Amino acid sequence: MKSEIEIKFANQDFDVIREKLTRIDAKLVTPMRLMRRAVIHNDFMGSKAFCRIRDEGDKTAITYKQFDSLSLDGAKEIEMTVEDFDTAIELLSAIGLKHNSIQESKRETWQLGNVKIELDEWPWLNPYIELEGEDEASLREVADKLELNWSKGIFGDVMAVYRVQYPHLTEKQTVGDLELVRFSDPLPEFLKHNNSHADHFRGVIIEESLEDKNVLAKLKILSTEVEKVTEKHETPWLDKWTLHEVEVDEAKAEEVAKEISEALDIEHTGSWYADYKNDAHHYMIFSDRIFKLDRNDKSEWDEFQAYAEEIGLPKHQTLSFGQNVDEMEKERGK
Repeated sequence: MKSEIEIKFANQDFDVIREKLTRIDAKLVTPMRLMRRAVIHNDFMGSKAFCRIRDEGDKTAITYKQFDSLSLDGAKEIEMTVEDFDTAIELLSAIGLKHNSIQESKRETWQLGNVKIELDEWPWLNPYIELEGEDEASLREVADKLELNWSKGIFGDVMAVYRVQYPHLTEKQTVGDLELVRFSDPLPEFLKHNNSHADHFRGVIIEESLEDKNVLAKLKILSTEVEKVTEKHETPWLDKWTLHEVEVDEAKAEEVAKEISEALDIEHTGSWYADYKNDAHHYMIFSDRIFKLDRNDKSEWDEFQAYAEEIGLPKHQTLSFGQNVDEMEKERGK
């Protein structure tokens, strides 16, 4: 079987990615199009493999795909093109390979050298991109040009991306268990948080953004990373960022937001903000203002966008309605 060299990056703003792709002279191969697939899985394939029939708009392919490991080259596949999506489903069903799920997705394809860049959308999932190429060096080069954090890359099938956005999911819970996966369908129950941390907020606090660092003692710090400051960080008075991934109890979210706001560095006011979110709300915290945004109410986001424009927040640091950043996205805000 052929090895696939590929890596995914979750929570991407496609407008920003397209600007970068154009700037580095990548070529648009296929505009965004709707794709549909029939997914087949049985006990013989095991838990890390599946077969699919996919209508890609310009062609239809049957693919067997298995994941020997969650790594850059862990995916193996065999693929062949066929003439008709429905006929292929009928043929495989006739020999006992009946599909488990019919799924929709959207994809836009770009090319830079030997690297294919796929902009992917799935129901109930924030946009993500996939890089596929001949070797790791090529992928790293393109990721660097697109200013993607390689350490945040995701390996595996689309469920690996779902599990980033829905961390409560178990390995056995997949969208492949749903008979239909469509953009028009409501959020399935199994994707809704069903554990004791469902309403907790998560986000990232940059320690250097705080004038009063005592506020960190009131937060549950899940992990910490240190990043060397470069020109793109736009904080030349610093030599590093210390990024704390934090969790905030819903009952204390308002109080903590006020304390963070008061603790932010006012010497460089306008340079910093903090944020954390859960499924329902997203807090955007500045030294002079706090937004508690309803993630289902666009009018509130319009107000935030106007404020961001007023203070001159760079576009790549500004969230828009329906867009969500990765919990540890390094470029998300200063």
